[in-house]
Order: sequence, then structure tokens, then C-alpha cells
Amino acid sequence: MKQHFSVLGIFLFFLFLFLFSCQRDMKKRGAPTSSSKAITKPVAPQTHEPKQKSSVPKILPNSPAPSREMDYKKSLASRGAPLHRARLSKRRARHMDLSRPMADLSEDKGNSLGTGKNEMKPKGPKVWKAKHIQEGAAQVKVGMGKFLQLRSIRVAVKIEGLRVRTMVDHVFYNPFSRRLQGDFKYQLPEQASIAYFAFYSNLHNNREVKIGDSTITLPDLDSKKLYQEPLEKILEKEKTPFGSPKVAKVVPKQKALKAYEEVVRRNIDPGLVEWAGGNAFTTRIFPLNPHSFSRVVLVYDQTLPFIEDMCRYTFHWPKNEKVDIQFTLVSHPQFEGKLNLHGVKVERAPGLLAYRLHKIRKEIKEDLVDYRYPPGKQEVIAGKDQQIQYYYGRLHPNLENIKDGKGASHAIFLLDTSFSQDGQAFELSMALMKKILESNPEIQKFNLLFFHIGSRFWNPKGWVENNPTNRNKLFTELKEVLLEGATDFESAFMALAKTPWIAGEAKNVDIFLLTDGQPTWGDTDLLRIGRKFQKALTYKANIFSYNFGLGNFNPDLSRLIQSLGGSIFNCYGPSQLEKVAKAHK
Repeated sequence: MKQHFSVLGIFLFFLFLFLFSCQRDMKKRGAPTSSSKAITKPVAPQTHEPKQKSSVPKILPNSPAPSREMDYKKSLASRGAPLHRARLSKRRARHMDLSRPMADLSEDKGNSLGTGKNEMKPKGPKVWKAKHIQEGAAQVKVGMGKFLQLRSIRVAVKIEGLRVRTMVDHVFYNPFSRRLQGDFKYQLPEQASIAYFAFYSNLHNNREVKIGDSTITLPDLDSKKLYQEPLEKILEKEKTPFGSPKVAKVVPKQKALKAYEEVVRRNIDPGLVEWAGGNAFTTRIFPLNPHSFSRVVLVYDQTLPFIEDMCRYTFHWPKNEKVDIQFTLVSHPQFEGKLNLHGVKVERAPGLLAYRLHKIRKEIKEDLVDYRYPPGKQEVIAGKDQQIQYYYGRLHPNLENIKDGKGASHAIFLLDTSFSQDGQAFELSMALMKKILESNPEIQKFNLLFFHIGSRFWNPKGWVENNPTNRNKLFTELKEVLLEGATDFESAFMALAKTPWIAGEAKNVDIFLLTDGQPTWGDTDLLRIGRKFQKALTYKANIFSYNFGLGNFNPDLSRLIQSLGGSIFNCYGPSQLEKVAKAHK
């Protein structure tokens, strides 16, 4: 018996020593213990329960933990960080939208991306601009967050009525001490398509170049030749120190990847341009020799938007203040308009009007080129390509006498709350949604479907009466939504098709899709998603979508809406909200 007590005593002694050492370690780390005077009570999870019961539920921002969501937003606000641009935690970052352009790379020295912070405010009708789509933003990424430095650009613009051809000639510098391959990415304007792409990699110079150095300053373009001859011919005849170009072809993604891997093994550039979705194009360029220059030439065509009886052309300057810029715009005198740039040289000749500018970026006050001109009485152009005659025209029918029809009595709004919806796009979606509900009294009931990597209804129980009380509650709570996650279209459309209470009360539903139309999660084939949706439908769905301002045109989304028998409407400014809100009828 004594032996058992002695063993038990030894065991209790060592147990006491172990607990004592653990308590001491916890005190060193500042953790509270049960014996501490300052006892920290466990924090119960907070909930967002309304003070009064309501048939309309509180909006849950796209997260399973609303209390953490609100605390996260408050902490961001206290630091002065914009909610939709804030750095996400690891949990949130797992689902961030990877389709977005690289964020604010211009902070790195020598990099160039996007427009300046203070966008030009020209006189005339106010036009929205999609800020998250940075037209003209060129970058060459070489891995691990490293980019080549943009040293100069040469821009040539040729206006032919409603169609415009733009050449952007870039010179990049590789500051690294080894040969690299890079990913060149360019964001095209709305309704633009690539016409020519070339890569030059033969200029070597083992010293840091200075701005204005003759070895990288491209020759000025002759205005008359620029207007009369194709840009491709001018580039072929032009003498520069960059050697022969590798001219690219536009091919599908898988074919581009296969060809690239096969050709790079032979240590040459394959010259392939890959469509990256939306208006973005990308290509891998190789080789990028150490401490040397590379030249990338991009030519694209576009149909200009018709805004307030004027055609509008825009081009965004790079943000890097040290970039050498050459700009030339040529057109026929009948298309003379208003150019916002100061200090330009104007050239006039029979049948020719030209504007010239050659400055360092920091000497240019404007953040973008803005040229507005009348399209002419007849918007028709003609030309030959490979001995084939082509015609292109645009009509503006007068639809003022068409009376409004009658929409459905039930409506559902599909609201994209993914990370790709920047603050401006989300605010425009809310403004249009509010105007639709207020301007269409025939909408008796509605609901809202949020979607990012998943989807959920604002009121999961069913329809909500369209009255001022419910509308005010909705838009008050929408201000608390945090934009995060990727974009899953399949989840949203399947929720629309398979939710039983939708068809239980309504056989005809107007569906308003508010999104940029860039799927980045789940099935990304929008046409396949549309076929699945139609097959699963048990009611009549009228699909409507919208393009806000300039730079939001998405050909994939357009094809999806057309395949579903729906319509897409353009809304270029706040003055058009009233008309656009009724355009679906």
C-alpha cells in the first residue's frame, strides 16, 4: 500500500511541475490563464438579427459569417482602405477573381498600367468609364511579380468614319541580368479586334538607357503615308535598329500553348497571340535578353460608339511619367472634331488632317486622348482586302414613336458580387436596379439573387412585394455587401432554373442580369451554361443585360443573351438611366 502511495505522489509531483511550466510559458506569451486576475471571457459569435420581425430577411453579404464580415469592413474603414480593393485574408484570397487585370503595377519603377487617378472630365455629355478595365494597359510580366520597364510608345491613329485603326508601338527594357520569357498582356477597347501583332527582340545594349536616347526613339511617322498606306506596309518598310519582327497570328488557347512549347524548344519566339477572354489578349514573348530592349507592336481596329450625335475615340496614356510618347492622329477633314490635348501640332493638306504630339509623359497634363467628331450623314465605308471588296455601314433608326410595352409582373435581379465588380460597376448596377423597380409599376413582386462562387437569394422564402418600404430596406442593406470571390455563372443560372417557388407563382419572369460577364469559377463556357439553363426551365424567362459606359462590351455575354432570346442594352451615362430602365418592355 505504501508503495502505491509513493508512486501516486511521484506522479502528482511531476504533473504539478508540468502544469506550472505550462502556466509560466503562457504568461510569457501574454495569454490569459484561469489564475490570472484579468480573465478574458469567451466572445460569443455575433449575429445580425433584426430588432423587429420582418417578412423580408436581412441581406447576408457573401460569407457564412456575417459578424466577421461586418467587423472586417469596419477594420478596413478605420484604415481608410477601399473595401473592394482591400487586401484579403488567406481565407478570402482563395476565391479572389483571377481574371482581373494586375492591380496598380505602376507603383513599381518603370512599369506602366492604366490611366491616371484623375480621369479627364471633358465638356459635353457625361459618360461612364469602366475603371476596372484599363484600356491601353500594356505589361510584360516575367514572373514573381516582376515586370519589364516601358520606356517609350509610339501611337498612330487612323480615322475612317465610324471605324478607327490604332497602332501602339512599345519599347520595353529588361533590367535583369538573365534571359527571360514574358507574358505580354493588353486590354483592348470596347468592340476592338487585333489586326496585327509583331515582336522584335534583336536590340542589345549593355547599359542603362536614358530617356530620349536615339537607339530607342522610333522614327516619326509621315502623316500622308500614314493616311494613304496600310500600317503593316509602313512597318515593313521602316528602318529601325530592332531588326526583323516576329509577326503573330491569333489562334485558340490550346493551339497557342502547343505551338509555343514546340517552338520555344528551338530557342526562337513562336509569335502567337492568345485571346484571354473579354477584351484582353495575351501572348508569351521570348527571348528577352538581359539589359536589352524589346519592341512589341500591336494594331487593332474598332467601331466607335455613337454618343449624343458624336463619335468618340479615347486612348489612355501610361502612368509612368518617364515614358517617351509619340502620338499621331490622321483623318479626312470632314471628320474634324475636338481634341482635348494641349500643345499638339496641327497639319492640314488637301484631303488630310493630322495632329502630332511628341513629349515625355510627365509633360502631358491629360490622362487620356479624347477626340470627338461628327460621323457624317452616311456612316458607310468601303475597301478591299486581298482583292475582296468589303462594305461596312451603321444605321440609326428613329424609334421615338414606339410605345412602351408591358413587362412581366415578377422580376428577379441577378447581381454579381464577385471581386471583379469594382465599386463603380456595383454602384451602377444598384442605380439601374432601383430605377427599374421605381419606373415599372407593373412589377408587382421581385427578388434578388447574389452570386459569386455560389449563389443565394435575398429572400430565400420567395417573392417580395415591390413597395417603397421593401425597396428602401433592400438598398440600405446593399451598402453592406462586400465584393469578394470569383464568378460562377453556372451556380446562378441553375439556382434560377431549379428554385421551386419561382415557377410556383409566376409563369412569366423578367430576369435582369447585372454583371461584367467574366466567368472565373466552375464551368466557364457561357453557351453551355445557357443550354443547361434552358433545359431545366419550367417557366418563361425573359433575360436582359446591360453594358455600362465605355469599355464593358463582352462578346461572350452577348452570345449567351442572344442564345437565350434576350436583349442587351447600352447605358453610357446617368442621363440615360430613365430610358434604359424601360428599354426591356
